[in-house]
Amino acid sequence: MRSPRPAATRSASRYAERWRHEHGPVIQPRSAAHIATMATLLVLASCDEPGGVACTAEFRMIGLVITDKTGAPADSVDLAVTLVRTGELLTHTPPGRNPEGRYLVIDDGAGSKLRPSGDQLRAVATKGAADAQADLLIDVPNGCHVHKLAGPDTLALP
Repeated sequence: MRSPRPAATRSASRYAERWRHEHGPVIQPRSAAHIATMATLLVLASCDEPGGVACTAEFRMIGLVITDKTGAPADSVDLAVTLVRTGELLTHTPPGRNPEGRYLVIDDGAGSKLRPSGDQLRAVATKGAADAQADLLIDVPNGCHVHKLAGPDTLALP
């Protein structure tokens, strides 16, 4: 024998029945496919970019690991990154505490300055009298996120 439903459940059920009677049926997602379709429609409806490009909410960054002559991560490096085409300084990281040796080359915040098909960036690292440079090719597919096409992951100071 089934036990009776609690009073709160009975009252919620009566409320739902009254709502359906007054307002019609409530559409509820019943499957993953239905949820995916609704999410796709929401993304497309919220896109205001010309050409119908919908970007994700990610914020991407491209970096370099800078090492000293022994291969250990370099701390307190001055890194300047310029857009070769225009000579514009895109990012500058002044010397500071950085025990992992990871330095920012570019992020999505500066992506609008790059051509979607790609641009060459020059990263110049300086620590004391030592300096090194690396060229990277970065594109911005569909105008959304920066993406490294070519260039090193590590830059070694002499």
